[in-house]
Amino acid sequence: MDSTQKIFKEFPSKVRNELTDAWNHMSDEQKAEMGRIVETLAPLVDGKLKVVKELLRMMEDQYSPLLFSRNRIAIIGPVNAGKTTLFNQFMQKKEEKGEVSAVPGTTRGIRQAGAGCWELLDTPGADHGANVGDDEKIKAMDAASNADFLIVLFDASHGVTVSGRDLYKEILALNKPHVLVLNKIDMVRKDLREIKADAARALGTEEDQILTVSAAKGDNIGQLVTAIVKADSRVLHSMGSLMPRYRHLLARRWILSAAGSAGVIGLTPIPFFDLIPLTALQAFLVLNISAVYGYRINLERARELIVTFGAGIAARTLFEQLSKLGGFPGWVLAAAIASSTTAAIGYAAEKWFETGERVSSEKVSRMARKITDEIIPRLISLGKKKPGKEKLESAITKALEENNENENR
Repeated sequence: MDSTQKIFKEFPSKVRNELTDAWNHMSDEQKAEMGRIVETLAPLVDGKLKVVKELLRMMEDQYSPLLFSRNRIAIIGPVNAGKTTLFNQFMQKKEEKGEVSAVPGTTRGIRQAGAGCWELLDTPGADHGANVGDDEKIKAMDAASNADFLIVLFDASHGVTVSGRDLYKEILALNKPHVLVLNKIDMVRKDLREIKADAARALGTEEDQILTVSAAKGDNIGQLVTAIVKADSRVLHSMGSLMPRYRHLLARRWILSAAGSAGVIGLTPIPFFDLIPLTALQAFLVLNISAVYGYRINLERARELIVTFGAGIAARTLFEQLSKLGGFPGWVLAAAIASSTTAAIGYAAEKWFETGERVSSEKVSRMARKITDEIIPRLISLGKKKPGKEKLESAITKALEENNENENR
Protein backbone atom coordinates (compact mmCIF):
# COMPACT_ATOMS: atom_id res chain seq x y z
CA MET A 1 0.00 0.00 0.00
CA ASP A 2 2.96 2.36 -0.63
CA SER A 3 0.94 4.43 -3.12
CA THR A 4 -1.89 4.79 -0.60
CA GLN A 5 0.45 6.05 2.13
CA LYS A 6 2.19 8.34 -0.36
CA ILE A 7 -1.09 10.02 -1.24
CA PHE A 8 -2.10 10.27 2.45
CA LYS A 9 1.15 12.10 3.28
CA GLU A 10 0.41 14.83 0.76
CA PHE A 11 -2.72 15.98 2.61
CA PRO A 12 -2.75 18.55 5.45
CA SER A 13 -2.11 17.01 8.88
CA LYS A 14 -5.76 17.17 10.01
CA VAL A 15 -7.01 15.46 6.85
CA ARG A 16 -4.09 13.01 6.95
CA ASN A 17 -4.97 12.04 10.52
CA GLU A 18 -8.61 11.48 9.57
CA LEU A 19 -7.59 9.36 6.58
CA THR A 20 -5.19 7.31 8.71
CA ASP A 21 -7.83 6.80 11.40
CA ALA A 22 -10.36 5.70 8.77
CA TRP A 23 -7.77 3.33 7.29
CA ASN A 24 -7.09 1.76 10.70
CA HIS A 25 -10.81 1.10 11.18
CA MET A 26 -11.30 -0.53 7.77
CA SER A 27 -11.75 -4.25 7.37
CA ASP A 28 -9.24 -6.19 5.27
CA GLU A 29 -11.81 -6.23 2.45
CA GLN A 30 -12.20 -2.44 2.60
CA LYS A 31 -8.44 -1.92 2.64
CA ALA A 32 -8.14 -4.12 -0.42
CA GLU A 33 -10.83 -2.05 -2.16
CA MET A 34 -9.01 1.16 -1.26
CA GLY A 35 -5.83 -0.36 -2.65
CA ARG A 36 -7.57 -1.03 -5.94
CA ILE A 37 -8.79 2.58 -6.03
CA VAL A 38 -5.25 3.84 -5.52
CA GLU A 39 -3.97 1.46 -8.20
CA THR A 40 -6.48 3.01 -10.58
CA LEU A 41 -5.00 6.43 -9.87
CA ALA A 42 -1.38 5.25 -9.58
CA PRO A 43 -0.33 6.50 -13.04
CA LEU A 44 -1.28 10.00 -11.92
CA VAL A 45 0.63 10.09 -8.64
CA ASP A 46 4.16 11.05 -9.65
CA GLY A 47 4.43 14.78 -10.23
CA LYS A 48 0.69 15.42 -10.26
CA LEU A 49 -0.35 15.00 -6.63
CA LYS A 50 -2.03 18.41 -6.48
CA VAL A 51 -4.39 17.42 -9.28
CA VAL A 52 -4.88 13.93 -7.86
CA LYS A 53 -5.99 15.40 -4.53
CA GLU A 54 -8.50 17.60 -6.31
CA LEU A 55 -9.83 14.63 -8.25
CA LEU A 56 -10.11 12.57 -5.05
CA ARG A 57 -12.02 15.42 -3.45
CA MET A 58 -14.40 15.60 -6.42
CA MET A 59 -14.97 11.84 -6.33
CA GLU A 60 -15.35 11.61 -2.54
CA ASP A 61 -19.14 11.23 -2.70
CA GLN A 62 -18.71 8.29 -5.04
CA TYR A 63 -16.10 6.26 -3.22
CA SER A 64 -16.74 7.12 0.44
CA PRO A 65 -19.86 4.91 0.76
CA LEU A 66 -17.77 1.96 -0.39
CA LEU A 67 -15.21 2.46 2.36
CA PHE A 68 -17.06 3.97 5.32
CA SER A 69 -20.07 1.77 5.97
CA ARG A 70 -20.67 2.41 9.67
CA ASN A 71 -24.16 3.88 9.51
CA ARG A 72 -26.34 4.50 12.56
CA ILE A 73 -29.29 6.74 11.75
CA ALA A 74 -31.13 8.10 14.81
CA ILE A 75 -34.56 9.75 14.78
CA ILE A 76 -34.63 12.38 17.51
CA GLY A 77 -37.02 15.14 18.50
CA PRO A 78 -39.56 16.35 21.07
CA VAL A 79 -42.04 14.05 22.74
CA ASN A 80 -45.00 12.98 20.57
CA ALA A 81 -43.48 14.30 17.33
CA GLY A 82 -44.20 10.99 15.58
CA LYS A 83 -40.72 9.48 15.75
CA THR A 84 -41.94 5.89 16.13
CA THR A 85 -44.47 6.32 13.32
CA LEU A 86 -41.65 7.47 11.04
CA PHE A 87 -39.45 4.61 12.28
CA ASN A 88 -42.22 2.19 11.29
CA GLN A 89 -42.33 3.66 7.78
CA PHE A 90 -38.73 2.54 7.33
CA MET A 91 -39.33 -0.99 8.62
CA GLN A 92 -40.26 -3.83 6.27
CA LYS A 93 -41.11 -6.48 8.89
CA LYS A 94 -44.07 -6.24 11.25
CA GLU A 95 -42.07 -7.53 14.21
CA GLU A 96 -39.60 -4.66 13.83
CA LYS A 97 -42.23 -1.94 14.11
CA GLY A 98 -42.62 0.01 17.35
CA GLU A 99 -45.75 0.70 19.41
CA VAL A 100 -47.53 3.92 18.44
CA SER A 101 -49.86 5.85 20.77
CA ALA A 102 -51.31 9.33 21.15
CA VAL A 103 -50.07 9.25 24.75
CA PRO A 104 -46.85 11.29 25.10
CA GLY A 105 -43.86 9.25 26.18
CA THR A 106 -44.98 5.89 24.78
CA THR A 107 -41.41 5.21 23.66
CA ARG A 108 -39.30 4.93 26.82
CA GLY A 109 -36.14 3.29 25.53
CA ILE A 110 -34.11 2.99 22.35
CA ARG A 111 -35.61 0.80 19.66
CA GLN A 112 -33.30 -0.30 16.87
CA ALA A 113 -33.55 -2.36 13.72
CA GLY A 114 -31.43 -3.07 10.70
CA ALA A 115 -29.01 -5.50 9.16
CA GLY A 116 -25.57 -5.49 7.66
CA CYS A 117 -24.10 -2.01 7.48
CA TRP A 118 -27.05 0.00 8.75
CA GLU A 119 -28.96 0.50 11.97
CA LEU A 120 -31.97 2.76 12.54
CA LEU A 121 -32.66 4.06 16.06
CA ASP A 122 -36.00 5.25 17.44
CA THR A 123 -35.54 7.44 20.53
CA PRO A 124 -37.74 8.75 23.36
CA GLY A 125 -38.85 12.39 23.52
CA ALA A 126 -35.79 14.51 24.27
CA ASP A 127 -37.12 18.03 24.82
CA HIS A 128 -36.97 19.86 28.11
CA GLY A 129 -40.11 19.54 30.17
CA ALA A 130 -41.23 16.32 28.51
CA ASN A 131 -43.37 14.15 30.77
CA VAL A 132 -41.11 11.14 30.25
CA GLY A 133 -38.34 12.45 32.52
CA ASP A 134 -34.62 13.07 32.41
CA ASP A 135 -33.67 9.42 31.96
CA GLU A 136 -35.39 9.22 28.57
CA LYS A 137 -33.78 12.47 27.45
CA ILE A 138 -30.33 11.15 28.40
CA LYS A 139 -30.98 7.96 26.42
CA ALA A 140 -32.08 9.94 23.37
CA MET A 141 -29.10 12.32 23.40
CA ASP A 142 -26.69 9.46 24.00
CA ALA A 143 -28.11 7.64 20.94
CA ALA A 144 -27.79 10.84 18.91
CA SER A 145 -24.19 11.43 19.97
CA ASN A 146 -23.25 7.90 18.87
CA ALA A 147 -25.14 8.03 15.57
CA ASP A 148 -23.62 8.79 12.17
CA PHE A 149 -26.68 10.70 10.95
CA LEU A 150 -29.74 12.31 12.57
CA ILE A 151 -33.32 12.82 11.47
CA VAL A 152 -34.50 15.73 13.64
CA LEU A 153 -38.29 15.55 13.82
CA PHE A 154 -40.82 18.17 14.96
CA ASP A 155 -44.63 18.20 15.07
CA ALA A 156 -45.99 20.56 12.39
CA SER A 157 -49.41 20.69 14.05
CA HIS A 158 -47.93 22.15 17.24
CA GLY A 159 -44.97 24.05 15.80
CA VAL A 160 -41.55 24.43 17.40
CA THR A 161 -41.86 25.16 21.11
CA VAL A 162 -39.27 26.84 23.33
CA SER A 163 -38.17 23.44 24.63
CA GLY A 164 -37.96 22.16 21.07
CA ARG A 165 -35.77 25.11 20.09
CA ASP A 166 -33.48 24.43 23.06
CA LEU A 167 -33.29 20.77 22.07
CA TYR A 168 -32.23 21.69 18.56
CA LYS A 169 -29.40 23.83 19.94
CA GLU A 170 -28.17 20.80 21.88
CA ILE A 171 -28.41 18.65 18.75
CA LEU A 172 -26.44 21.21 16.71
CA ALA A 173 -23.71 21.09 19.35
CA LEU A 174 -23.21 17.39 18.52
CA ASN A 175 -21.99 18.48 15.07
CA LYS A 176 -23.71 15.59 13.28
CA PRO A 177 -24.97 15.57 9.68
CA HIS A 178 -28.76 15.80 9.84
CA VAL A 179 -32.01 16.72 8.15
CA LEU A 180 -34.79 18.82 9.68
CA VAL A 181 -38.31 17.44 9.28
CA LEU A 182 -41.80 18.71 10.14
CA ASN A 183 -44.13 15.73 10.62
CA LYS A 184 -47.96 15.43 10.76
CA ILE A 185 -48.63 17.76 7.81
CA ASP A 186 -51.88 15.81 7.32
CA MET A 187 -53.10 17.37 10.60
CA VAL A 188 -52.21 20.95 9.68
CA ARG A 189 -55.10 23.31 9.06
CA LYS A 190 -53.06 26.47 8.50
CA ASP A 191 -51.01 27.34 5.43
CA LEU A 192 -48.05 24.94 5.37
CA ARG A 193 -45.73 27.67 4.05
CA GLU A 194 -46.55 29.80 7.07
CA ILE A 195 -45.82 26.89 9.40
CA LYS A 196 -42.44 26.25 7.71
CA ALA A 197 -41.59 29.95 7.99
CA ASP A 198 -42.42 29.96 11.71
CA ALA A 199 -40.35 26.80 12.27
CA ALA A 200 -37.40 28.24 10.34
CA ARG A 201 -37.43 31.40 12.47
CA ALA A 202 -37.64 29.41 15.70
CA LEU A 203 -34.77 27.11 14.68
CA GLY A 204 -32.62 29.81 13.12
CA THR A 205 -32.46 28.21 9.68
CA GLU A 206 -33.81 28.69 6.14
CA GLU A 207 -37.21 27.42 5.04
CA ASP A 208 -35.70 25.32 2.24
CA GLN A 209 -33.71 23.41 4.85
CA ILE A 210 -36.92 21.98 6.35
CA LEU A 211 -38.73 18.97 4.88
CA THR A 212 -42.41 18.25 5.46
CA VAL A 213 -43.84 14.73 5.77
CA SER A 214 -46.76 12.74 7.06
CA ALA A 215 -45.28 9.65 8.67
CA ALA A 216 -48.78 8.30 9.33
CA LYS A 217 -49.80 8.44 5.66
CA GLY A 218 -46.35 8.01 4.11
CA ASP A 219 -46.46 11.36 2.31
CA ASN A 220 -43.10 12.73 1.09
CA ILE A 221 -41.09 9.87 2.60
CA GLY A 222 -39.31 9.44 -0.74
CA GLN A 223 -38.19 13.06 -0.60
CA LEU A 224 -36.86 12.46 2.90
CA VAL A 225 -34.87 9.42 1.76
CA THR A 226 -33.20 11.33 -1.08
CA ALA A 227 -32.53 14.32 1.19
CA ILE A 228 -30.74 12.06 3.69
CA VAL A 229 -28.49 10.66 0.98
CA LYS A 230 -27.83 14.13 -0.44
CA ALA A 231 -26.86 15.38 3.02
CA ASP A 232 -24.48 12.49 3.74
CA SER A 233 -23.49 10.13 0.94
CA ARG A 234 -22.19 7.51 3.39
CA VAL A 235 -25.73 6.39 4.22
CA LEU A 236 -26.49 5.49 0.58
CA HIS A 237 -26.07 1.75 0.94
CA SER A 238 -27.90 1.77 4.26
CA MET A 239 -30.96 3.44 2.76
CA GLY A 240 -30.97 1.09 -0.21
CA SER A 241 -31.12 -1.90 2.15
CA LEU A 242 -33.54 -0.19 4.50
CA MET A 243 -36.15 0.94 1.98
CA PRO A 244 -36.06 -1.15 -1.22
CA ARG A 245 -39.07 0.67 -2.70
CA TYR A 246 -37.00 3.86 -2.91
CA ARG A 247 -33.99 2.33 -4.64
CA HIS A 248 -34.91 3.98 -7.94
CA LEU A 249 -34.81 7.43 -6.32
CA LEU A 250 -31.47 6.66 -4.66
CA ALA A 251 -29.92 5.43 -7.90
CA ARG A 252 -31.09 8.55 -9.75
CA ARG A 253 -29.68 10.79 -7.02
CA TRP A 254 -26.34 9.04 -7.43
CA ILE A 255 -26.38 9.37 -11.20
CA LEU A 256 -26.94 13.14 -10.91
CA SER A 257 -24.04 13.47 -8.49
CA ALA A 258 -21.66 11.38 -10.60
CA ALA A 259 -22.56 13.16 -13.84
CA GLY A 260 -21.87 16.55 -12.24
CA SER A 261 -18.47 15.39 -10.99
CA ALA A 262 -17.71 13.88 -14.41
CA GLY A 263 -18.35 17.24 -16.04
CA VAL A 264 -15.82 18.87 -13.72
CA ILE A 265 -13.27 16.14 -14.44
CA GLY A 266 -13.87 16.73 -18.16
CA LEU A 267 -12.51 20.27 -17.71
CA THR A 268 -9.07 18.95 -16.66
CA PRO A 269 -6.62 20.88 -18.84
CA ILE A 270 -4.07 18.06 -19.29
CA PRO A 271 -4.72 16.11 -22.55
CA PHE A 272 -6.05 12.59 -21.89
CA PHE A 273 -5.46 13.09 -18.15
CA ASP A 274 -9.18 12.78 -17.51
CA LEU A 275 -9.52 9.26 -18.91
CA ILE A 276 -8.28 7.38 -15.84
CA PRO A 277 -10.16 9.36 -13.14
CA LEU A 278 -13.28 9.47 -15.30
CA THR A 279 -13.23 5.69 -15.67
CA ALA A 280 -12.67 5.40 -11.91
CA LEU A 281 -15.64 7.69 -11.23
CA GLN A 282 -17.85 5.64 -13.53
CA ALA A 283 -16.70 2.42 -11.86
CA PHE A 284 -17.59 3.82 -8.42
CA LEU A 285 -21.00 4.82 -9.78
CA VAL A 286 -21.65 1.25 -10.94
CA LEU A 287 -20.44 -0.10 -7.58
CA ASN A 288 -22.75 2.22 -5.67
CA ILE A 289 -25.80 1.43 -7.80
CA SER A 290 -25.10 -2.29 -7.40
CA ALA A 291 -25.01 -1.82 -3.60
CA VAL A 292 -28.29 0.13 -3.65
CA TYR A 293 -29.93 -2.89 -5.27
CA GLY A 294 -28.34 -5.32 -2.82
CA TYR A 295 -25.53 -6.66 -5.01
CA ARG A 296 -21.85 -6.78 -4.08
CA ILE A 297 -19.43 -6.57 -6.98
CA ASN A 298 -15.78 -5.54 -7.03
CA LEU A 299 -14.01 -2.77 -8.90
CA GLU A 300 -12.82 -5.09 -11.66
CA ARG A 301 -16.38 -6.28 -12.34
CA ALA A 302 -17.59 -2.68 -12.42
CA ARG A 303 -14.96 -1.85 -15.04
CA GLU A 304 -16.04 -4.86 -17.09
CA LEU A 305 -19.64 -3.61 -17.06
CA ILE A 306 -18.51 -0.18 -18.27
CA VAL A 307 -16.79 -1.85 -21.23
CA THR A 308 -19.92 -3.96 -21.82
CA PHE A 309 -22.06 -0.83 -21.92
CA GLY A 310 -19.72 0.63 -24.54
CA ALA A 311 -19.13 3.96 -22.81
CA GLY A 312 -15.76 4.50 -24.45
CA ILE A 313 -17.20 3.96 -27.92
CA ALA A 314 -20.08 6.33 -27.12
CA ALA A 315 -17.69 9.05 -25.98
CA ARG A 316 -15.49 8.77 -29.06
CA THR A 317 -18.49 8.75 -31.40
CA LEU A 318 -20.00 11.81 -29.74
CA PHE A 319 -16.72 13.68 -29.88
CA GLU A 320 -16.27 12.91 -33.58
CA GLN A 321 -19.85 13.91 -34.43
CA LEU A 322 -19.99 17.11 -32.40
CA SER A 323 -16.48 18.34 -33.15
CA LYS A 324 -17.38 18.41 -36.85
CA LEU A 325 -20.23 20.81 -36.13
CA GLY A 326 -17.96 23.42 -34.55
CA GLY A 327 -19.22 26.43 -32.64
CA PHE A 328 -18.70 24.92 -29.18
CA PRO A 329 -16.01 26.10 -26.76
CA GLY A 330 -13.71 23.14 -26.09
CA TRP A 331 -14.65 22.97 -22.42
CA VAL A 332 -18.36 22.66 -23.29
CA LEU A 333 -17.73 19.62 -25.47
CA ALA A 334 -15.44 17.96 -22.92
CA ALA A 335 -17.77 18.52 -19.95
CA ALA A 336 -20.93 17.57 -21.86
CA ILE A 337 -19.52 14.28 -23.17
CA ALA A 338 -17.96 13.31 -19.82
CA SER A 339 -21.21 13.94 -17.94
CA SER A 340 -23.57 12.44 -20.56
CA THR A 341 -21.64 9.18 -20.95
CA THR A 342 -21.40 8.87 -17.16
CA ALA A 343 -25.17 9.40 -16.82
CA ALA A 344 -25.84 6.85 -19.58
CA ILE A 345 -23.66 4.30 -17.77
CA GLY A 346 -25.62 5.00 -14.57
CA TYR A 347 -28.98 4.45 -16.29
CA ALA A 348 -27.69 1.24 -17.90
CA ALA A 349 -26.40 -0.04 -14.55
CA GLU A 350 -29.68 0.83 -12.86
CA LYS A 351 -31.59 -1.17 -15.50
CA TRP A 352 -29.15 -4.08 -15.15
CA PHE A 353 -29.42 -4.39 -11.37
CA GLU A 354 -33.14 -3.65 -11.18
CA THR A 355 -34.37 -5.99 -13.92
CA GLY A 356 -31.38 -8.06 -15.02
CA GLU A 357 -31.75 -6.63 -18.53
CA ARG A 358 -28.50 -5.80 -20.32
CA VAL A 359 -28.64 -2.46 -22.11
CA SER A 360 -26.90 -2.65 -25.48
CA SER A 361 -23.96 -0.39 -26.31
CA GLU A 362 -26.05 1.09 -29.13
CA LYS A 363 -28.75 2.15 -26.68
CA VAL A 364 -26.14 3.58 -24.31
CA SER A 365 -24.78 5.63 -27.22
CA ARG A 366 -28.26 6.93 -28.05
CA MET A 367 -28.88 7.85 -24.42
CA ALA A 368 -25.54 9.65 -24.21
CA ARG A 369 -26.26 11.60 -27.41
CA LYS A 370 -29.72 12.63 -26.19
CA ILE A 371 -28.34 13.77 -22.83
CA THR A 372 -25.48 15.61 -24.51
CA ASP A 373 -27.96 17.52 -26.69
CA GLU A 374 -29.76 18.66 -23.53
CA ILE A 375 -26.62 19.54 -21.57
CA ILE A 376 -24.81 21.58 -24.25
CA PRO A 377 -27.32 24.49 -24.38
CA ARG A 378 -27.17 24.71 -20.57
CA LEU A 379 -23.40 24.93 -20.63
CA ILE A 380 -23.27 27.41 -23.52
CA SER A 381 -25.55 29.71 -21.52
CA LEU A 382 -22.82 29.92 -18.86
CA GLY A 383 -20.55 31.86 -21.24
CA LYS A 384 -17.33 31.20 -23.13
CA LYS A 385 -15.10 31.02 -20.07
CA LYS A 386 -14.94 27.88 -17.97
CA PRO A 387 -17.40 28.15 -15.08
CA GLY A 388 -16.72 27.29 -11.46
CA LYS A 389 -17.39 23.78 -10.15
CA GLU A 390 -20.72 24.67 -8.49
CA LYS A 391 -22.13 26.45 -11.55
CA LEU A 392 -21.11 23.63 -13.84
CA GLU A 393 -22.56 20.89 -11.61
CA SER A 394 -25.78 22.87 -11.17
CA ALA A 395 -26.24 23.26 -14.93
CA ILE A 396 -25.61 19.56 -15.57
CA THR A 397 -27.94 18.53 -12.74
CA LYS A 398 -30.79 20.70 -14.06
CA ALA A 399 -30.38 19.29 -17.56
CA LEU A 400 -30.52 15.72 -16.24
CA GLU A 401 -33.50 16.45 -14.01
CA GLU A 402 -35.37 17.82 -17.03
CA ASN A 403 -34.39 14.71 -18.98
CA ASN A 404 -35.82 12.50 -16.21
CA GLU A 405 -39.04 14.54 -16.08
CA ASN A 406 -39.50 14.26 -19.85
CA GLU A 407 -39.01 10.50 -19.68
CA ASN A 408 -41.64 10.18 -16.93
CA ARG A 409 -44.33 12.10 -18.83
